Amino acid sequence: MGFPENEVAADNQRREFEELSRVPGGKLVTSVKNVISLVPGAGPIANAIGLSKLMMDMGLSTVEENIAFLGKATATALDRVERKLGAEGVRLEEIAQRYSGPEFVASIEAAVLQTQRTRQKTRLNRLALILANSVEADNLDPDTIDDLARAAVELTDWDIQLLNDVRECEATFTDASGYLFMWWQEYWRTFPTKYPKRTHRAAAGSLGRLQSFGFIYGAEGTSLAASPVSVLYRLSEDGERFLKRIEALRDPQE
Repeated sequence: MGFPENEVAADNQRREFEELSRVPGGKLVTSVKNVISLVPGAGPIANAIGLSKLMMDMGLSTVEENIAFLGKATATALDRVERKLGAEGVRLEEIAQRYSGPEFVASIEAAVLQTQRTRQKTRLNRLALILANSVEADNLDPDTIDDLARAAVELTDWDIQLLNDVRECEATFTDASGYLFMWWQEYWRTFPTKYPKRTHRAAAGSLGRLQSFGFIYGAEGTSLAASPVSVLYRLSEDGERFLKRIEALRDPQE
């Protein structure tokens, strides 16, 4: 955005600044405009606009927005959990007890901490589902919630799709000799058709991330030519737990 050459251009630019100032980071735009009007084309602008403080303010604003979204999403999810538990005959007092212990508070703290690491609503919603599904399962171990919450904001939708693929393997797994090899052989053979916009290299990266979280593990080595990785993976108990905790909640009245 250049400097105005006449009154009409100046008025148009003023309107543009006003529009920009309404969006996140608008204070930065306004400050830059004010500094430029004082020292056009010269001087350490970043220092003059107080960039450090503005970035801190923007960070606080982002966290507040994320926490507000997480709070609403968690309340909605917990409402469904309470109605589902009620329909299953769980007494109100028993449900209330799940909120009253220090484990629930620690779980909330773990989720809130992770809101600083993403702006993606999909990932924030995963945090809400983890909290709600953990209340339903009556399993609010803070360390477990902390690990699940970290994965919720770090894993991509693509990572989780591959985790579900490994889950499919686990669902049909048998101890028959060579089963795992044959399953993965067929998987990599059909991979280009199932995911035409994805590469084997991208899949290898995602599988590596999932393994770093302990959600999958290499059960056997492989020399399968079509495989971009050197192992045949299986789903771990932690991986199954993560998928269950991020599953969307159905309304019991539906």
